Amino acid sequence: NIAGWDTKDVSPGQIIATYRIRVHTVMVLISYTENAYSIDYKNSYAMKVHCNEEDKEAGRSSKITSGSGTCPDVTQPAYIHEEYQVWVNELNRAISVALQS
Repeated sequence: NIAGWDTKDVSPGQIIATYRIRVHTVMVLISYTENAYSIDYKNSYAMKVHCNEEDKEAGRSSKITSGSGTCPDVTQPAYIHEEYQVWVNELNRAISVALQS
């Protein structure tokens, strides 16, 4: 558990981290080597998501999901609720602190 995120090793160099708060769930993939790591969006539930900028600008409700928040052929949605980035930033800070100690 890192900064409230549940973690699970999925393969060498990869961890799935899941954050649940109220009705919302987000999952990220943490890929790492000895020298670096990255945090990438994997999936979400009960989070409003626009898969691309055109859908966001047009306000196409068919591209806003309140269920499984995956976008076909897109690794990162163009828009996801602003709290997502706050939660990921907290995770990133916790990982950085852990690596420095």
